[in-house]
Amino acid sequence: MAAANPNPLRVWPAVLLVVVMWASIIVPTSLVPFGMATMWSLMVGLGGGTVGYLVWWLLASRVPWPDRVSGLLLLAALLLVGTQFLFHPTASQPMPLLTMLIPCLLSATTFGFLLSKPLPWNAARWVALAWLIMTVVVWSGVRVDGSDGTLALQLSWRGLPTAEEIFLAQRRYNRQENRSDDAATPGTDQQVSLSPGDWPAFRGPDQDSVFHGAAFPTDWGLHAPRQLWRRRVGPGWSSFAVIGDRVYTQEQRGELEATVCYNGNTGDEAWSATTPARFYKVESGPGPLATPSFSAGAVYSCGAAGAVTRMDAATGAVAWQRSLTDDLPRDAPPEWGFASSPLIVPHGESALVVVYAGNPPGDADPTGQAVVAYDSETGEPVWTAGVGDHSYCTPMLVELHGAPQLLCTSNAGLESLAPATGERLWFYEWSTGEFPRIAQPVVVDEQTLVLASGYGYGAHGIRVAHDEGRWSTETLWQSRVLRPYFNDFLLHDGYLYGFDDKFFTCVNASTGELAWPKRTRRQTQFGCGQVVLAEKSDALLVMTEHTGELVLMAPSPEGPRELSRMQVLEGKTWNHPVLAHGRLFVRNGVEMACYELPAVEIAATRTRTAELE
Repeated sequence: MAAANPNPLRVWPAVLLVVVMWASIIVPTSLVPFGMATMWSLMVGLGGGTVGYLVWWLLASRVPWPDRVSGLLLLAALLLVGTQFLFHPTASQPMPLLTMLIPCLLSATTFGFLLSKPLPWNAARWVALAWLIMTVVVWSGVRVDGSDGTLALQLSWRGLPTAEEIFLAQRRYNRQENRSDDAATPGTDQQVSLSPGDWPAFRGPDQDSVFHGAAFPTDWGLHAPRQLWRRRVGPGWSSFAVIGDRVYTQEQRGELEATVCYNGNTGDEAWSATTPARFYKVESGPGPLATPSFSAGAVYSCGAAGAVTRMDAATGAVAWQRSLTDDLPRDAPPEWGFASSPLIVPHGESALVVVYAGNPPGDADPTGQAVVAYDSETGEPVWTAGVGDHSYCTPMLVELHGAPQLLCTSNAGLESLAPATGERLWFYEWSTGEFPRIAQPVVVDEQTLVLASGYGYGAHGIRVAHDEGRWSTETLWQSRVLRPYFNDFLLHDGYLYGFDDKFFTCVNASTGELAWPKRTRRQTQFGCGQVVLAEKSDALLVMTEHTGELVLMAPSPEGPRELSRMQVLEGKTWNHPVLAHGRLFVRNGVEMACYELPAVEIAATRTRTAELE
């Protein structure tokens, strides 16, 4: 005798579709560099899996038609109520919903179907509904704290305080934690000036991530850097400018963007200048992206929402402030926020403050108004020029064929502008469409450049020619073994050192060919980290993305050779490390720290003492 009200559900297609969806999320990022293949896998796997699941439910599940319709309406109602009333704002964004919640909802429902398959349908449907509702309840308690470089979400319980909330609470109830006394604070009545060994701007004095200071020992197992201080910091992906014993950076403080001067000896706050602004992106979190620049006693900053500010380097007093969205046709920040660090360019008796902002999206004007140069004394715009509607790079002042010029990178390609007027000298067209271009170009010699991009685009070697007053460019080589996402690369002895997706690598700058054997990639899987070269120590300092470790590597095309490694921070780190005056400065979106590098002479003395013992 047949059971009353049997369970007609055909569940195996749902299981298959859920497996395909999770495979499209997990497998590509594990096997191939993050790029177009990964994006297509996500779109096809998630989109196709979701559509396939709906088709199965409506046309092939074999459950009664009233339940098919009511089930679909119930799912839509749960999503609507959740996004409007239940979910944390960070968990209601499109990316978390599409890449995490939808797969979880369908997986939980399918699991309920499997558990209840032996039951009659009238009972089984309630089991599946319970799992569906339970997933919505759990997601209501989740907060998204950003993502890693491959856009894998980082989740926490919404009831726990964020790192920013902890930082702000410390500032409110223990202000002495981030404020020094007069004896420890750099004098606010002193003139701040540039001196040898300073790191005045993003990626250093030459914008190349090369430290030219004194050598230090690389056997950190015996002669480890000594931590001088460690402090909480507001969120942001800014690096440091270091002038003497002053350290400048940018961070988010609630609804204020702050440019802050810290005491390099103690980590205590000397001054801060704030602007009412808060840029937020669920994948990257809140906070500024650019790094302050120092020149002639002043500090310049660019906020993620577009505020360009000049401050007194000693006191933080604001001399002027401009808004990129007021001064240029672009009326809103790009998708990931304004990220250009101000470039200070000599201009007569004054200087220009050059920032890349981008043209309005879809603007076809080939000369455009993507780049603006402000007078450093008055803040008035001097010229605008440039192509592209988004870039997360900083203009670079270089000299090619004896001619000073500004290199401006954008989604349209690489453009050279005359520093004084903004007139175009040459343009190398290489579009990345809507995908962001973030890594800085590298100057190989006075006629050769390397431009690299993530998302699978790779790198181009570019020759710049200047003949009879005419500029031209040509492609020397194209490579798919250097694909940095937001990780800058550098040049040393004819080789490029940087990131191919999450793998640190070495590439021949003359040919674009991979120097390190592919079998060594597992040794250098550091995530989306950053790198700086200590030239006299012949060492690369590689900041890992996930672990907060700093890995010391020998710059050799023969293969990766790790010299030392040290835990310097906790958690995800995208910020560039800085070396200045025998010290290492590191930070991320939660904390910052300073380490004293041992001198070679001290290390040699310690070694001789150890040998005698």
